[in-house]
Amino acid sequence: MAGVRPVFKYFEQRTPSTFTEVQEYTMTWHYREADEDFGEIQASDLQLHLDKVLGNMPVEVSLDAKQVQVRPYGVSKGAVLEHIMEELTSYGRDTDTLVTAKPAVSSSASVLAGPPATDMGAEDALRAASVPNLTHLAGSYPGMGLPGGAAGAGADG
Repeated sequence: MAGVRPVFKYFEQRTPSTFTEVQEYTMTWHYREADEDFGEIQASDLQLHLDKVLGNMPVEVSLDAKQVQVRPYGVSKGAVLEHIMEELTSYGRDTDTLVTAKPAVSSSASVLAGPPATDMGAEDALRAASVPNLTHLAGSYPGMGLPGGAAGAGADG
């Protein structure tokens, strides 16, 4: 991933009001504050360049939500949630539970998944989710261990 950092910096320098976010496994160029038309053109150019340079690497280049992101192939919040739901099912757990995933550096939940009707409303569930990473809520399995060592909390607290 370090090899693409100069490319991101180049686009950051030539596009005012943009910045690059580097995380453990992803690199993201944000252009939401840039001039809309110029930002879109630059984002398309960056994506094309990265696709050529990284074409044989096991990574994905995505362009959406005013950002261009490079991440390992098959890694996304949706893929992680799918894995968690598969694990719950393989342990004989009912997946009709509410699962929230919240990044450690953000105060807002990134993923909210569950059936249309849960034991508590989404607002109540989010308020109750005080664990910074992954919390099991509103299910019938209080204290169930989740991947990554996060312990769940039942609807009772």
